[in-house]
Amino acid sequence: MTGKRVLVGVTFGQSDGMLRLQHQCHGVVVSAGDGGVTVLLESASSGQTLNLPPDLRSFTAASPGSYRLRSTGEVIENPDFICD
Repeated sequence: MTGKRVLVGVTFGQSDGMLRLQHQCHGVVVSAGDGGVTVLLESASSGQTLNLPPDLRSFTAASPGSYRLRSTGEVIENPDFICD
């Protein structure tokens, strides 16, 4: 996975099941192992990373095409993976 581009969607919920917040971002996987997956974010300040759990079942191969981030309108072309 290292070096692959990933589009990440994170949903935060409340204990009553209500949606609290949804966040989308994208970047390049800089490490993946038993400790988790680290993504160097492309849409944030230089050097900011996102650490994800080591469970790779949340990663699926992305279909070729354009993906628009809902929050910013930014278009991501042909990511390798989608994680949600």
